[in-house]
Amino acid sequence: MSSRMIFQVRTLGALAFAVAIAVAATLLLNVSAARVHGDEISLADGRTIEGTLQRQDGKYLITPAHGEPFTVGLNQVSSITLGPSPASPAYAHQVWQAVLANLKRTDDAGHAIAIIKAYQKKFPQSPDSAQAQSSLTEYQHIERQGLVKYAGKWVTPLQRQTLQRQIGRDVAAAEATLRAGDLQSASTKVQSVLKLDASDVGALVVGGVADYRMNHLPQSARLLGKAVKLAPNNAVAWNDLAVVSFEQRQQPQALNYYTKAINLASGNRLLLDNVAAALHFYNHDRNTFLYKNLRHTFAQADTQMQLRLARQGLYRYGDTWITRSQHARLAGVHSQYETQKLTLEAQYAGATTRLASVTKEISDANDRINQITAEIVNLELAQQALLAQTGAINITNQAILQADIAQLNHEKAVLAQLTNDRNNLIAAIGQMKVQAANMIKNPPHTGYVGLQQMMLPGDLSNPPPPLPLLMPAKNARVQAGPLRAKKNGAAPLIHGMGMNEGPLETTPAAYGIYDQPIYFGSYVFLGYPFIYFPAQCGGHRWPKTGTIDFHNPFSPGVIQNGGPGVIQNGGPGQVQPKTNAYH
Repeated sequence: MSSRMIFQVRTLGALAFAVAIAVAATLLLNVSAARVHGDEISLADGRTIEGTLQRQDGKYLITPAHGEPFTVGLNQVSSITLGPSPASPAYAHQVWQAVLANLKRTDDAGHAIAIIKAYQKKFPQSPDSAQAQSSLTEYQHIERQGLVKYAGKWVTPLQRQTLQRQIGRDVAAAEATLRAGDLQSASTKVQSVLKLDASDVGALVVGGVADYRMNHLPQSARLLGKAVKLAPNNAVAWNDLAVVSFEQRQQPQALNYYTKAINLASGNRLLLDNVAAALHFYNHDRNTFLYKNLRHTFAQADTQMQLRLARQGLYRYGDTWITRSQHARLAGVHSQYETQKLTLEAQYAGATTRLASVTKEISDANDRINQITAEIVNLELAQQALLAQTGAINITNQAILQADIAQLNHEKAVLAQLTNDRNNLIAAIGQMKVQAANMIKNPPHTGYVGLQQMMLPGDLSNPPPPLPLLMPAKNARVQAGPLRAKKNGAAPLIHGMGMNEGPLETTPAAYGIYDQPIYFGSYVFLGYPFIYFPAQCGGHRWPKTGTIDFHNPFSPGVIQNGGPGVIQNGGPGQVQPKTNAYH
C-alpha cells in the first residue's frame, strides 16, 4: 500500500478504514497463501506436481502452485499425497511463514500491519499467534515513530537522508579511485558501501567494473547480475554485463544484454561502439532473431549518432570514429586494396579458364597421338607382311607411313608445349592463391579495434571520447622504461589504435617482468579480437634486445590497464612507430 493510499485511508471514517484494511489484507494474504504447499501429485511420466487436482470431463484438471493449469488422462496420475488441511495448525503455520516472507520484502509499515491483522482474524488459534502479535506490536511502533525502510533497516527519515548522502559520496569516491587506476582500493571502497547497503546499484556497477579490470570475471558477473536484477532500467549495468559475458565467450548472452542496454540508451556513443564491435566479432549463428534484431536496432540508433557526430567532424569507422582527413586517406588505402583484389580475381579467373582449355587440348592431343600411333603400327605390319610375300613394299603406303611419323612427332611437340603451359598455369594459380591468402590475412585496417569497454555510472551522460586511430606504421618500437605489473593488479593492456606491418622491436630499456598476461586488443588475430602475450601461466620477461615477430599486423598504441599507477617504473609508456609512420 502506497503512502498516498495510507493518507487517504486515514481520512476515512472508522468503518471505512476497517473495510479498506480488510480488503488490502485479504488480497495480500491470498498472495501469501498461494505460496503454501498444496498436494503432491505424482504422474506416470515421473513428474511430481505441487498443487490441486479435480476431475473434469473424464480427465484430471491439475492446477500447479506455480504455472498454468493443464489436464491429463485418468490413467496418468500415479498417486496423490495430500497437503495439510486448511483448518489444521500445520496449514496455519505454513501461511505464517509465507506472511513472514512478505513482511521482509515490504517497506510499508501499514501494509505489514494489514497483513498481520488479516492473518490473526483468519487463524485465531494459530501456533504462531504469539509471534504474530509481537510482530504486530513492532510494526505499530514503527508506524507511530514514522520510520522508513532503507537498506533493509527501519530508520528515521533524517537517518535515511544521512545514509544516502554518505553512500553517494562513498560510491563517487570509489568511482574516482577506479578511474585513477587503483583497482584494489576502489574494490575495497565498494565492499564498504555494500556492507551499509547491499542493494546500492551504483556500488554494484563500480565493483563489477573493478573486478573485471582485475580479471575477476565471475565476481564481476555476479555483482552486475545483481545490479540489473535490482535496476532493470540501468543501461550501464546491462552494458557492463554484456562486456563481461563476451569476454567469457558467452556471446549470445552478451548480445541479449546489449539489446536491453541499447533499448534503454540508444543515444550513448560508447554503448553503440561496443555493440558495433560485438556484432563484428560475433562468431555464432548470425541468422538468429537475436543477432538480426540487435543489428537492426543498432543500425537505426547509429544512423542518428552518425548525424550528430558528423556535425563535430567525426565519422563512423568500424567500432570507432575518424576525422574527414583520416577517412580520405583510408579510403585511398581501401581503394588500392580493392583494385588489387579485383585484378587478382580477374587474373585467377583467366588462369583457371586457360587451365581448363589447356587440359582439354592435352586430352585431344593424346587422342590424336594414340590414333596416329595405331595407324603407324597397322601400316608397318602391312608393309612387313607384303615384303615377306612379294619381296617388295607398297610405295603409296610407305609415303603415308612417313607422313604419319612426321605428324606424330609434331603432335608430341605440341603435347610437350601444352604440358609445360599447364605446369606454368598450375604454378601461377598456386601463387595467386598464396597472394589471395595473404590479402585475406592482412586486409587494410578496418577500424574494428574489438575492445568492448566497461562503463561507469558517469559515462551514461558523459561518455569518454572515441578511441583515437593511428594510420599504419612499420616496425613499431617500444620506447619506455622498465615496466612491471603490480602484483594482484590488472594485466597491462596494449590498447591498439592502428597497425604495424613488421616485427615489434624492443630496446634495452623496454623490458620488465609480468606476472599476468599482456593483452593486445587492437585487431583480430587468428580469429580473436584479443591475443595474449606472454603465456597465461607464469611470468614472462620482456626481452632486453631483439624482436618479437607476431607474423601479422600489430597495432601501436598506449600501454595501459585502466589508469595510471598500475604499471610502475617508467609510467604507462608508449609504443611508437619506428619508420615510415604517418598520423
